[in-house]
Amino acid sequence: MAEIVLVHGIDHEQSVAGTLESEWLSALAHGLTKISREDLATSVWHRGLPGAVDVRMAFYGDVFLSPEGEGLTAEEQQEIERRLILRDEATSRYVLENAATRSTDPGQRAIAARELDRLRGTPPEPMGVRSATRAVTHALLRLPYFGDAALSALGAAKPPVRQISRYFGEARIRRDVLDRVHKYLDAGTKVVIGHSLGCVVAYEALWERADAGHSKGPELLLTLGSPLGIHPVRRQLARRPYGPPTGLRRWANFADPDDIVAAHHDHTKLFPDPHHHDPDRRTEMTAKPVTVDNGSSPHTGTHYLVKKGCALRIAEALDTRR
Repeated sequence: MAEIVLVHGIDHEQSVAGTLESEWLSALAHGLTKISREDLATSVWHRGLPGAVDVRMAFYGDVFLSPEGEGLTAEEQQEIERRLILRDEATSRYVLENAATRSTDPGQRAIAARELDRLRGTPPEPMGVRSATRAVTHALLRLPYFGDAALSALGAAKPPVRQISRYFGEARIRRDVLDRVHKYLDAGTKVVIGHSLGCVVAYEALWERADAGHSKGPELLLTLGSPLGIHPVRRQLARRPYGPPTGLRRWANFADPDDIVAAHHDHTKLFPDPHHHDPDRRTEMTAKPVTVDNGSSPHTGTHYLVKKGCALRIAEALDTRR
């Protein structure tokens, strides 16, 4: 079990758990140092010492290395692929529309708007759903954020949102990923930090604990570059109605304006708290999403984690229960 649980995001199939954990620990300690909390920075970095804060990365990247449809019949495999393709198209269009309206980069806005116009002016593909999806994903790859030349050259044309689709579309993957988080969660967990897809995973894992009867949640859920605001993502969440997990004391959401994965990031409106009138049960949420500047890499998790705003909230949560 851990006092701080880190839940990483997409695109870590080839990562090593220990290396990724060290990168996040370094960023976490650096952020705490920036707010003059060297005591906590040392405690986090030297977690093996007596009295140190135990921080653990709930690593699940290797789960996505497993072949799709393992153990399924041909018909079941085809049905999964059909559903994933449809979800990828819907999410990709949503991200394009978000980039065209929200990005602070005029070039990115122009590219997204042009690709949307191109898609609207293209007649239906005679080859069906797969061809239509290919057109949308190729359009998405033309955005600077998704424009990986090597990926396009290989003909993969699979944007990062593909892992979100696999998480929701394949029950085995979803269960394995959530179990990796539950391995470290308990009543002593003070902070849960999710990035990208990890925000979705953290949200669902905390709700599973609450639904299992664990009334005491963590002091803080910190979501960084969260896709929870994307409608095609939100409608796949297992828990209804939407709202902060029971027992959670605080929820802070951070977003870079150019992080197009973090679409519609005012979670106070999308996840209303049914207990907001009860001071003993309500979750304190930031009135507005906390905006940060991550430079040329707006979606990078460690870029979020070194920000003073993140460090302040983490320190407050650790001080409350220490």
